[in-house]
Amino acid sequence: MNSRISWSALLLISVFLALPSAVYAGGIPFFGPIIPQGTNQAVCPASWGMLIDVINNIISFVITISIVFIAPIVIAYAGFLLVTGTGNPGAVTKAKGLITQVVVGIVVMLAAWLIVDAIMAVLYKPDANTGWTTTWSKLITSGGIGSCLEQAGALPDGTLNQKDVSNIEVASSSPPSDTLQESSIRQRFAAAGVDVNNDYCVPIVSSCDGTPKQGCTNLSNMKEDTINQVIALARAVKSTIENKYVVITGGTEPGHACGIYSHQNGYKVDLGVTEALSKMITTNNSSIGQRTGDNGGSAYTDKCGQMNGNEYVLESNPAHWDITVKGYCTKPF
Repeated sequence: MNSRISWSALLLISVFLALPSAVYAGGIPFFGPIIPQGTNQAVCPASWGMLIDVINNIISFVITISIVFIAPIVIAYAGFLLVTGTGNPGAVTKAKGLITQVVVGIVVMLAAWLIVDAIMAVLYKPDANTGWTTTWSKLITSGGIGSCLEQAGALPDGTLNQKDVSNIEVASSSPPSDTLQESSIRQRFAAAGVDVNNDYCVPIVSSCDGTPKQGCTNLSNMKEDTINQVIALARAVKSTIENKYVVITGGTEPGHACGIYSHQNGYKVDLGVTEALSKMITTNNSSIGQRTGDNGGSAYTDKCGQMNGNEYVLESNPAHWDITVKGYCTKPF
């Protein structure tokens, strides 16, 4: 009887003496968190790397609970039965059985852990100096995969894993505000019976430098007074959606001459020559002679000329009306 108890006690003491080094090597005790919390990983879309971390954490947590909580409680209960079960062979036998089961369970669990660790250490990338690697839980890794899935829309320093988009080519496009302004002005002109000879340039830019743009006409950045004056001209010649007698052939696109009152700055607009428009301009406005220079031609001012100096010049090559609007003329033509 005493011999059996002594052997059980010796085995129990040996197990608990071996526990610290064995469990410490496996990262035990482990009390969580099971889902990694570093850099807010708990709130990001999990990748394969996080799944492996969670599996390893669950294994460590189960071993911790078994050794730190379950085993001491069962052993304490077995000790209680041994103390209080004197003279009761059944209670003593039950207590010995519990102690044996706990000891054997711990030994089997740790032995399995250490055996797998040893096998994997030998077979899986052993260290060149010692021939051993680290604990087997660290050998089962994600192969360098991050814990969070890459998110193309993630912000730098945010909670999500930002995807590297530095090597992605982005098609050049005009700023949304310019595109919307261009579309809005074209809609206003269309409703007033004013046509535009071409689509807008891509990208939408306004510059007096460089080669003139071919096959495109910009309206963005055109002055509000210039827009209203063109609409007033359309009304004066009774231009409609069905019969458009006013056609814009030049706006704020690159290639026009520089200056304060220029196309670039939104003061000028070119209109195609139509019979109705030419008759209205030459009949209802005052002639001021010829404008000289490369862009010369017959020049006129409207009835607001003394106040605003709006000028209409019939240029050639190709023939068009070059109109400078310094202020919207509210008087009828």
